[in-house]
Amino acid sequence: MFGARGTNSPWDNTNFGQSHSDYIIVEYKIDAGSYTHLISFYSNNISNKQLAEDTNNDGIGDGIALSKTFTEFTKSIPSTGSTLSLRIRAYSNNTYVEEWAIDNFRVLGDNACNLSASITSQTNIACK
Repeated sequence: MFGARGTNSPWDNTNFGQSHSDYIIVEYKIDAGSYTHLISFYSNNISNKQLAEDTNNDGIGDGIALSKTFTEFTKSIPSTGSTLSLRIRAYSNNTYVEEWAIDNFRVLGDNACNLSASITSQTNIACK
């Protein structure tokens, strides 16, 4: 489930004249393959410019808008293999209290298997 909100200012998008784009992108890879897009959220062009699902991968939120109430999204991963890696990339300059969250992230399958999970975090933060 995903949720997001911004106070005092809209989420930014270079498609609407801002200097950068705020986003949440979820990608997956199977075994040693390359990462593949699963779901993403970018600013929409509504007056308050909320983060919304980008349903056609053009960098503009044109689907369901996120709010402070969590919304569940379901996506299929059509590939098979022995190792599934998920990557979540996000950017927000947080100029005006932009917040986003993920909860109850689930991976469901049809076949019985042994699961193990590891979470790693990589950040590039510069304080001025």
